[in-house]
Amino acid sequence: METFTQKFKRKMRERFHRFDSWVYPIYWWKRFPLHWLPSLMLQRLIIYEFLGRKNQVLSVKFPPLKNLRMRSNNSHLGGIRYFGWWETELWSIFRQYIPRAGSFMEIGAMEGFYEVIAKKLNPQCTVLAVEPTPGAYELIAENFRLNNLDINEKFVFCDKFVADVSSEKTTTIEKLLSGLPQPIFLLMDIDGGEEKALKGGIQALTKNQMYLLIETHSPELEKACIRILNEHGFQTSIIKNAWWRIFWPEERPAPKLGVVHNRWLWATNIK
Repeated sequence: METFTQKFKRKMRERFHRFDSWVYPIYWWKRFPLHWLPSLMLQRLIIYEFLGRKNQVLSVKFPPLKNLRMRSNNSHLGGIRYFGWWETELWSIFRQYIPRAGSFMEIGAMEGFYEVIAKKLNPQCTVLAVEPTPGAYELIAENFRLNNLDINEKFVFCDKFVADVSSEKTTTIEKLLSGLPQPIFLLMDIDGGEEKALKGGIQALTKNQMYLLIETHSPELEKACIRILNEHGFQTSIIKNAWWRIFWPEERPAPKLGVVHNRWLWATNIK
């Protein structure tokens, strides 16, 4: 029988096997302010390792998503969603605008977390999930069933990457938007590809009634997306991180700067 201490040591070895003992402190020192280190270590220990197991069905325990049930293929998301802490900055926008939308589309749907929320807030809306990861459709379908939602004609799935041109493995925003009921709520989180996707689909976006929620992971990417949208008549605003992220920070660093920059851009062309 594995003891707690043995399990802890094994988990730490599995998590940090890519870094030698002298490299790992340097890795964190260059990317995060010093006062974040204790909370990051605690977060990894409690949430990632012991609550956030892959392929475990978790039920959210706290409002406003209490009793939402999800199976996640990503261990670090499971524990956070268990407590209902996942991207709480966006909840007010979802509650306000999803009921007004005729369609909800997410580029980077993962396991369908926001698709489930959209269907619960607006059962009549059409949901389009875009996720090229193998097995994503089966996982999203299971999470629909876990929350007593049906996969019917108002659910559409696309397993291609979104780019500025169409090919065998890629599609464009213009093709995805075609035929969707208006207005369209588009959520985009593709870890750095947002600018390229916007450039390829901006003409189509301007032709439709749009609510846009774009997650950005670097200051340059954020500025580029704002510039593209403002040039085409969209009203934009930045959704800043919640105050509690001082203690529970986002862990995705910007690719070149080595600093954490993760927030959301809200845009609409609906007056």
